[in-house]
Amino acid sequence: MRSTGIARATDMADPEGALGAFSGALRLALASSNKRGAVQATLYRSEALRLLHRLPEATADALYALEGAKSAGLVEEQWR
Repeated sequence: MRSTGIARATDMADPEGALGAFSGALRLALASSNKRGAVQATLYRSEALRLLHRLPEATADALYALEGAKSAGLVEEQWR
C-alpha cells in the first residue's frame, strides 16, 4: 500500500489517493502491531497531508512518526 501511495503522490499527482493508501497501510500496520510500518505510514501520511495544505494534521502526523521512531529505536525514520 505504501508503494501505491508513493506512486499516487508523485507520479499521478493524486495526494488525496495517496492519503487513502497511506491510511490503509497505517490501519494494517496497527492491526498487526508493526511499529516500523505504523511509523512509516504515518510519516508518508504527513507528506500527503502537507501536499493537501492540511498543515495542522500534517504536523501532528509528522510528530507522531518522530515520537514513534524514537520510542521504537528506529534510527533511519528519525532523520526523515
